[in-house]
Amino acid sequence: GGLIHGWGGGPQYVKAALELGLHISFGPSLWNPKHKKTQESAALVPIARLCIETDSPDHPRPNRRQGEPADLVYVATSLASLRGCPLEPLWEQCGKNARTLWAVDS
Repeated sequence: GGLIHGWGGGPQYVKAALELGLHISFGPSLWNPKHKKTQESAALVPIARLCIETDSPDHPRPNRRQGEPADLVYVATSLASLRGCPLEPLWEQCGKNARTLWAVDS
């Protein structure tokens, strides 16, 4: 197990990462329309292996301001939109995945 932080790979690599037992984390790059392969990958990861991140402050917001942890909701909203699913269950599952992955009690 483990986590691929800030996935930027193409969809052709998702299956291999999952076969290694990895979770895959997506961040603000989902906002960038130039990152089509990252967006395509986000739609392929099973929700039980999906994580979200901001990589704050390194990844700026779309408006070019410095990123912050509160941007998680924007990442989750983008991810839900790309996957065509409701935000709340995705948000809850990503939180559960992170807690399980890092062995954190809720």
